[in-house]
Amino acid sequence: MFFLFALKDDSLFQVLEDCIVNNGNHMQILKVAQLAKRCLSIKGEDRPTMKEVVLELEIVRIIGENAEQNPEDNAYLLRKSSAHCYLGGAELSTATHSMVGNFLLPVSDAR
Repeated sequence: MFFLFALKDDSLFQVLEDCIVNNGNHMQILKVAQLAKRCLSIKGEDRPTMKEVVLELEIVRIIGENAEQNPEDNAYLLRKSSAHCYLGGAELSTATHSMVGNFLLPVSDAR
């Protein structure tokens, strides 16, 4: 609950470890925190599926790796990634859909 209150009150960076705040991209940290908030939802239908979580984290990671190259593009993509992931499949962009297929194949083959 403390995490959710900190996120709601815009005091998230005050409760996180200094090494995360000082070494991380604040946009990425907020994106992951928002994802964690959705995962903690009491209503099951409001929580993302594991595939959506994997996809969204992968998008955040990829954008973070390219953060210095095109910061404006990355900020736009970080804002859009939740909407694409949360809609579930039909609304995914071609690039994102391709990435889902490539990234999730090993996960789905495990069963």
